[in-house]
Amino acid sequence: MTRASTRKPGEATGDDQAAVPRRLLEHATKLFAKKGFDRTSVQEIVEAAGVTKGAMYHYFGSKDDLLYEGERLRTALSALFDRYDFLLTPAAAALPWPAGETHPALIDGREVGPRGHAVFAGFVNAAGLPAIAVPCGFAGGMPVGMQLVAREGADDGLLALARSFELAHPWQRFPDL
Repeated sequence: MTRASTRKPGEATGDDQAAVPRRLLEHATKLFAKKGFDRTSVQEIVEAAGVTKGAMYHYFGSKDDLLYEGERLRTALSALFDRYDFLLTPAAAALPWPAGETHPALIDGREVGPRGHAVFAGFVNAAGLPAIAVPCGFAGGMPVGMQLVAREGADDGLLALARSFELAHPWQRFPDL
């Protein structure tokens, strides 16, 4: 059963608002890598992220700040990978939701927007790291997965780890729905 939203149309939830800087950083990083920093406009970034220029300037003072934040994230993750070979996160921040819904309306009792469940993918995409989602079991009869993340350039090791896990824990078919 889905709880009816108390939001007004167009009003963002707290999680939607928290996702804005992540989306901006993720799309800016992709555009910078594809086109170069100098050839990427603020307009292209906000259009790709699905926000207004005002929203971008609310979180980041300039395009340079987006570049700096992306570098800060990559530096922090690089330090983490100096200690660990891989990171493991849930594949989604929510248990499976009904197939007829595009996203869960609530996570841990809090209203979320369409990307609220994807919080673990945002930092990986923004940092340009290799990652893979692997099925790892069931919760309440529904499938759940884990995300494995590796340092930049460690794609082969990441795929080998995912393959080893899947060989050790063969995926079972969905229960009859």
